[in-house]
Amino acid sequence: MSYDYRNDPLLGPGLAYWLHKRGSRAVPRKADIDPIELPPKLLPNMQIIEVVDGGARFRYRLVGTALVDAYGKDFTGKHPDELFPDDRLRFIQSIYRRVHDTKQPLFTHNKYHTPKNIDVYALRIYLPLSDNDSEVTHIMAVLRFESGGPLNEGMWGEGAQMDPEVHYIETIAVDSAVFEAAD
Repeated sequence: MSYDYRNDPLLGPGLAYWLHKRGSRAVPRKADIDPIELPPKLLPNMQIIEVVDGGARFRYRLVGTALVDAYGKDFTGKHPDELFPDDRLRFIQSIYRRVHDTKQPLFTHNKYHTPKNIDVYALRIYLPLSDNDSEVTHIMAVLRFESGGPLNEGMWGEGAQMDPEVHYIETIAVDSAVFEAAD
């Protein structure tokens, strides 16, 4: 599966903003991310995820309003292990840990079947952030959803099931020399 996330109406501007803020560093600092500078359509579709205990856990520090609407609740301040069942939790934590460990951005594309009988496709980019230029301390995520039905409030509800047949992860290619120099 190949998807042109660089030209996606939300993921592309999110990646471009991250690359701009990154400059010549391995990753931008969390303090570099300024909601006032973000393209207006990004903030409602963003998450900032804090890395806790070196990647042992994660905590949602910012959950955009479009995501709150889609999930039917605001999970700011919560940990994924407080919110998601086993399979989804393992998937989410594996993505966050991979971004943390590799210091590389990721693109994911997944299909979920919701309890409201709607198939939802989630397209996401996960972008590492650092407070100290050496370890990933936060992850900026931009999410977009597509569906065969109405994308209404709480479309995920409780119990959305990930379809293992539609599951794609790709490392986003950026200048690897910068990453190697930062290690």
